[in-house]
Amino acid sequence: MKDRVFLDSNILIYSIDKFKSESVESIFKSENNIYISTQVINEFINVCIKKQLLEINNISQSVKKFIETFNLVIITETTIYVHWN
Repeated sequence: MKDRVFLDSNILIYSIDKFKSESVESIFKSENNIYISTQVINEFINVCIKKQLLEINNISQSVKKFIETFNLVIITETTIYVHWN
């Protein structure tokens, strides 16, 4: 049975770090249903820009890869209220 795994932005950051990427590789290659949210994507972009981890075009390529690879959960006001109640 496949588990549902929701990734935090730190995992995405680790995936681009040459010293930490191996530690998250098994998660990415797993048979699980992996999810990321629009908030996680935005946090990834923000950290990459502020800490100058990647050039803008590489950030864009990474984000595109994440969205194509994982299930994207779009966070809206409705999503927040539905899960709040």
